[in-house]
Amino acid sequence: MNYRSCPVGKAGGRKLALQAAEQLARQHNCECLRLKVFICNPALKLYDRAGFLIKMRDGDIFGMEKNITAAPAQTPARYSLR
Repeated sequence: MNYRSCPVGKAGGRKLALQAAEQLARQHNCECLRLKVFICNPALKLYDRAGFLIKMRDGDIFGMEKNITAAPAQTPARYSLR
């Protein structure tokens, strides 16, 4: 997917980019996706809605992870940032 030519807005493009990363990870038989994000980053809400869980905190950075081997119905309830 070419993000620059994506016909959706920024928020929709970010969601599509996350979906593409998850699809690629599944194709390579990965068990989870991990990312690090500053705690003040507005994208935290996007990651939360996408199913990422906060696994660690190092100063002002969260380490987040999403298990992609479980079916969506089996994914545990996540910490809500809302």
